[in-house]
Amino acid sequence: MQPRVLWIVRDMYFIGSSGERFKVKIDDSAIEFAARRAYCLVIDGDGLISSSAIGLARRFDVPIVIIDGSNIEGFTWISHGKSVEPLIYQVHAHLNLKTMFSSLFLKSLRENYERVLGVKLEGDLSDVRSSITRILEERWTSSSRIKADYARLLLSCVCWAALYRAGLNPDIGFLHDKLCFDLACEFEHRVVLEAVKISNLEGAELRRAIAKSVDQSLQAVIERGTLSSRPHSLLWHIHAHAKSLASTLKSGLFNYKPFREV
Repeated sequence: MQPRVLWIVRDMYFIGSSGERFKVKIDDSAIEFAARRAYCLVIDGDGLISSSAIGLARRFDVPIVIIDGSNIEGFTWISHGKSVEPLIYQVHAHLNLKTMFSSLFLKSLRENYERVLGVKLEGDLSDVRSSITRILEERWTSSSRIKADYARLLLSCVCWAALYRAGLNPDIGFLHDKLCFDLACEFEHRVVLEAVKISNLEGAELRRAIAKSVDQSLQAVIERGTLSSRPHSLLWHIHAHAKSLASTLKSGLFNYKPFREV
């Protein structure tokens, strides 16, 4: 069974545990989620998490990623059994190949959106982002910017977890200040373009609707262009590309290939 993201996007929640399951209480209702099935926990809102739930996350090595405004903070579990090699090579790449990797992620962002929107995007990151926002607002609604920004933030949380699982530091980026925002560039066109189609809701109701849309995008299976290639979910591809990036940095060769649909 494929792992899933456990989304907690609301205020006044309580995260506890019951055996090997997370137990989330919201108002008068409660849901349980098997820890072994959790890819990560993404939390946005004010609530409480018990020490037993934290212990369960540590036991199953489930990253906890918290949204703080427009920023992301993730918590890792100290493990002496994990290799530090990917981190060493990441620092080396950051010092010596930052410009090259920045160009790679920007190119991926630009080309993916050019393909699905049918436009030409030029300039630096700020120019490309401004152009994308303008096109989204023209084709959908004036609230597209809010939906796109929040969907991108949720996607970046998942990328944070994927990079941590691959042994990299998600908080040291090339194009952005965090690597999780860099990795999200490769996949956000698939996530954002679905999120902007959501009805014009407000506040917490809108955030929950976007989280549901992002989750559906992550679970959507991407058909490959050849019969020999097995189709996988978008979450699978994010995980695979994080591992590929870690392998590339370790090899010292500039041969990382961003996500591209065939």
